[in-house]
Amino acid sequence: MASKRKHLTLTEKIKLLDFYQKENVSARTLADKFGIGRTQATDLIKNRETILKLWKSHGNDQMKTTKRRKTESGNINEVVYEWFCAARAKNIPISGPILKEKALQVSKEFECENFKASNGWLDKFKSRYNISFKVVCGESKSVDTETVDEWRIKVKQLISSYEPRNIYNADETGLFYKILPNKTLSFKNEICTSGKKSKERLTVMLCVNLIGEFEKPLIIGKSKKPRCFKNVDIKRLDLYWEANKKAWMTRCIMTEWLMWFDEKMKKQKRKIILFLDNATSHPDLKLQNINLVFLPPNTTSHCQPLDQGIIQNFKVIYRQMILRRILSQIDVVKDADELAKNITVLDALMWIKQSVKQITGSCVTKCFKKSGFILENLPVDLDNTDLENEIIVGEQLVNMLPTHMQGEDFFLVDKNLRTEEDSTDIKSFIITDNDKEETHEETEETEKTEEPEYTVSNYSEVLTQIQQLSAFTLQKGDVDGYDMLKTAEIYFEKKCSNNQINLKQTNITQFF
Repeated sequence: MASKRKHLTLTEKIKLLDFYQKENVSARTLADKFGIGRTQATDLIKNRETILKLWKSHGNDQMKTTKRRKTESGNINEVVYEWFCAARAKNIPISGPILKEKALQVSKEFECENFKASNGWLDKFKSRYNISFKVVCGESKSVDTETVDEWRIKVKQLISSYEPRNIYNADETGLFYKILPNKTLSFKNEICTSGKKSKERLTVMLCVNLIGEFEKPLIIGKSKKPRCFKNVDIKRLDLYWEANKKAWMTRCIMTEWLMWFDEKMKKQKRKIILFLDNATSHPDLKLQNINLVFLPPNTTSHCQPLDQGIIQNFKVIYRQMILRRILSQIDVVKDADELAKNITVLDALMWIKQSVKQITGSCVTKCFKKSGFILENLPVDLDNTDLENEIIVGEQLVNMLPTHMQGEDFFLVDKNLRTEEDSTDIKSFIITDNDKEETHEETEETEKTEEPEYTVSNYSEVLTQIQQLSAFTLQKGDVDGYDMLKTAEIYFEKKCSNNQINLKQTNITQFF
C-alpha cells in the first residue's frame, strides 16, 4: 500500500525548494532530508514556479503559515490562478463561468474525475486568492495617444524618488543567431514556433538602467548543454543561460531570474524600480528590493525604452559581427552554407556579450527619455546618432557582399520572432516533465559539424602564435591590435608559467 503523503506548509515547501536550488540534489535526497516520498518531492520541484508565485504574491501572510492540503483541487486551483494572472495582465475580461470552464479543462488534463467546478468551489477559489472581478479591465484595444500621455505623466511620478542608476527596463527579443544575408528573405517575418528554422533561434533578454548599465544578458536556447559547451564552464561567461524545447521565455525562467536579480540588489543594498511589459511570461511578484511595474497593455512601441532603439542597436552590432566573420572567412570556407554551419551557440553567446558592451550609455539614456522617462537633472536630447552610425557601418559591410538587399532587412530580420507562448490556452500553464528538460538530441543534430580540428596542442604553442601575431600587427602599425594581443600574451604567459610550476624542480634547474 502506498504511503500517505506528508502535508507541508508553504514555508516548508519554500525551504525545500531553496535547498534544492542551492545544493542541486536529486528528488531522492530531498525526500530523505524532508521526510517525504520521492514522488511528492518530484511534484514540488515540477510545480516550483507556482509555489514561488503563491509565496511572493499579494502579501498573503496567512498562506505562508497555514497548511495547504495537496489535493486534486489544490493542483487545479494553482494552474487556474496562474492562467487568471496572465489573462488579467492582457486585459482579457474574466467572469465566474469562465473560471469554472477553465477549471474543468484542467481537471480533465489531471484526470480528476471527481472534481466539480461548482459555485462553492468558485467562492472558495476567489476567497483564497483575493480575487474580485471588478478589478479586471475591459477588452484589450489598440493603444491610443491618450493612454500613452497618461502613462508618461504617471511614469514621471513613479521614478521621481529613484536615482537614474536604479531605474531599469527589461525585455526579450528573438534572435536568428547564425542567419546570413542570403537567407534573409526566407526568414523574414517568421514567428518561428517549430521546424528547422526554430533550431537556429535564441531568445535574449536585456536588462538595463537609465544610465546605460546592463545586467548580464539572459539567453534561452533549446538545449541546456549543447555540444559546443564541451569543456566550457558556462557560469564563468558572465551571462544567464537557460533552455527549453522552444527557446522561449517562460514564467518559471522569469520568476527565477527576478528572484536572482532581487537578491543581487539586496546584497548591494539598493532599491530599484523595474519596468516590464504585460507578457504572459512575466509574473507579478512582490519582491524585497525591486518595485515591479508593468507597462499599460499594447503600449510597448511607445512606452518601453528597449523598444525605442536599444534592441535595434544590439541587433545591428550583432549582425556586424556576422558580416565581419563572412568577410574574414570568404577565402577559407567553401561557401556561405559551410560558414553558417560553423557558427555555434557559443559563438553567438560571445557575440551577444560583445554587442551589449558596445551599446553606448548615451544611446540607452536617449531611448529612456523617448519613452517618457525624464528626470529633472537630465537634459533632453532625443537624436539617437549612436544607432544611426551603427546602421551606416552595417550598411557599408552589407554593400561589400554580392547581395541585393537593404541592410535594415538583414539587421531586423527577426523583429517579429515570438519569444513566449502567445496565447492564454490554459494547457500551457500545466507544467510537465517534457516542458522542463530539452533536448540534447535536437542540438546534436544541428551542431554535428561544429567540431573543428586544432593543430595547437599546448599553451606554449599558443603563446608562440600570439607572439607572431603581435609582431605582425606591430609591423603594420596596428596599435590597437598590438595592445589586445599583448594582453592575451600576458594571460597565456601566466598559463605557461603555472604549468611549469608543476614540473619537477630538477627540470627547472637544468633549464637554467
